[in-house]
Amino acid sequence: MIYPSDHFVYPETAFLDAVRDAVRAAEGNPEGLVLLGVRPVAAEVDYGWIVPSSGGTNGAARRVEAFLEKASRRLAEEALRQGALWNTLVAAARARALWDLGRRVLPEVMPSFIRYGEALRAGDDGAAIERLYTEVPSLDFSCDLLQRAPERLKVLELEGVAWSDWGRPERILETLTALGLPAAFPEELVA
Repeated sequence: MIYPSDHFVYPETAFLDAVRDAVRAAEGNPEGLVLLGVRPVAAEVDYGWIVPSSGGTNGAARRVEAFLEKASRRLAEEALRQGALWNTLVAAARARALWDLGRRVLPEVMPSFIRYGEALRAGDDGAAIERLYTEVPSLDFSCDLLQRAPERLKVLELEGVAWSDWGRPERILETLTALGLPAAFPEELVA
């Protein structure tokens, strides 16, 4: 969730500008992905961490030295000290870059996607998608793909917004409290 920081009133503009910048950066990085990261406020262990290369941002995408998904407390604290960013899981990439990354990092699942593409071209989309879901193992985009290929990643720091992952109900409540808004659900549901 993106909401106003102390410095900007209209975060959606900053966010949309950053997405446009990420798309432009991805056009210049045809073999990789450009992630949007945000400045962390704590050593959060539930989030993904992006360790960018050193140097100023100046609005430019930086190489990624490491990607840490759901780091331990010790690693999250170290990432915070190193100036790492939280991963928003907003990414820009060319389809070919994603395909090539999948072939390199997850070659065991790509034959299923090839068969799915062939089935789509033949007009068999309903059964093909069901087969794909039964054939492909459950994988995590961050852990199984991004974390295994930091050399293919760049990061662009999203500025002018605060960010929270709403993966847990208490995070929603924290965001609403920060915005001075009442919860639209009973607070006792957040335990």
